[in-house]
Amino acid sequence: MFVQLSGLALGAFLVVQGQISAGAMIGASLINAKTIGIFEQLTTHFPIIQNFRTAFTVLRKTAITAPAEGTEIEKLSGALVAKDLTFPRGGGAPPRLDRISLDLAAGDCLAIVGDSGSGKTTLLQALSGLDPSPIGAVFLDETDVRTIGPSSQSRNIGYLPQRASLLDGTIAENIACFDPDASDERIINASKLAGVHGMISALPASYETNMGSHGFLLSAGQKQRVALARTIFQEPRYLFLDEPNALLDAQSERQLGQTLSKLKSRGTTVVMVLHRSGIMNLADKVLFLNQGRVSDFGPRAAVLGRLGQNKRRLQIPINAEGLMDLSDWVGAQFTRDGDEEFKQRATLVASEMFNATRENGVIDNTRMIAMTFNFVDDTHCEISLSDDRPTELDQKMPKIMSLVKHPNVSMEDIPPDEMALVIVAQLSESLEVKNHEKSSIFSAKLAQNHSFSATSSSRQH
Repeated sequence: MFVQLSGLALGAFLVVQGQISAGAMIGASLINAKTIGIFEQLTTHFPIIQNFRTAFTVLRKTAITAPAEGTEIEKLSGALVAKDLTFPRGGGAPPRLDRISLDLAAGDCLAIVGDSGSGKTTLLQALSGLDPSPIGAVFLDETDVRTIGPSSQSRNIGYLPQRASLLDGTIAENIACFDPDASDERIINASKLAGVHGMISALPASYETNMGSHGFLLSAGQKQRVALARTIFQEPRYLFLDEPNALLDAQSERQLGQTLSKLKSRGTTVVMVLHRSGIMNLADKVLFLNQGRVSDFGPRAAVLGRLGQNKRRLQIPINAEGLMDLSDWVGAQFTRDGDEEFKQRATLVASEMFNATRENGVIDNTRMIAMTFNFVDDTHCEISLSDDRPTELDQKMPKIMSLVKHPNVSMEDIPPDEMALVIVAQLSESLEVKNHEKSSIFSAKLAQNHSFSATSSSRQH
């Protein structure tokens, strides 16, 4: 706009000076507007051009690394061995991956965990053969993944990135990878296994919904689940998932867990990068990465137990993100099979402590609380919350305990902070609220086998 106005001003000045005619000024203005319009369109489409360049680079790299003629194997068993995987950075910087070795039996499920930037996605891509490690090797059934032919790779290996894209075409075409010979039965079976058949069937055009013109009908999480159906359409022997539950709500995450459990029972080897712990219980083994190196690797319970010794304390802000981190953190403390109900109850207790503190103080995004978690023994745990501000709830404990003893009393007029502690008390063996001059502490002790009234589970989150 500034350039156009400047051009008009200059043209008007030249007309007044008699150096050009009014017609010449109008013609120059039109040419100027056309030229600027072209540059504005280029600016508008620059992100699309950048995405195209990125996609082209990935495709070109894949075309270069994929063997033109490789070993074609009809069906792999699912065994995986990685030896000394190393990804140098160059320039003297630490490698992205540093001498990583691991082995998985057919049907194993491995969870790769670690801080952001620790190399989790790089390792996942190296194990899948999508981006092979320049040093070291990955063997699938004793065959180097770099030498497996393209047909065998697509048939035996499935890979789901963090944010999968659906292409311009129908949902059915996307799931079938645009295979014209794919039967409706196979497409629907893959959708049912991925838990998206009902969601797809509810769309106006069902499986014929076009993702190019009607992609807006699906949320990011729903698109990810359709992409999962596409990934398992070929019934791969190896399934590599990069944070598959990152975009999912609680119900979809449970459905994902059921899907992966069924695949494991069929002998599919699953390797998944996890940040949230909702499906951690599916893992047989856990690998903890720290700056590209294996910090710990072994059976899930043993690794998480060792990690938990250093993660019994959590400091979080009092906001929605803090509550989500708290739920994941409490869930990660439980590593044994059969502790699902115990874990859910402990998560609810910690969440209600959080809610009581939030409702009892001034809403402040900078306000922080500290949580601690400890197992007293195999069947008991303690959860504590420390707040740098005093609370008035200690004076209300007699009323709260009275409500616990008389659950038939109407709860409609109870303030939210008191209601939160009523739920904590119902779910716990004991509850204490201690108030100090400038701080407060909430402590609850839980037992694995604990009976409580139905009213304790009536509050929704």
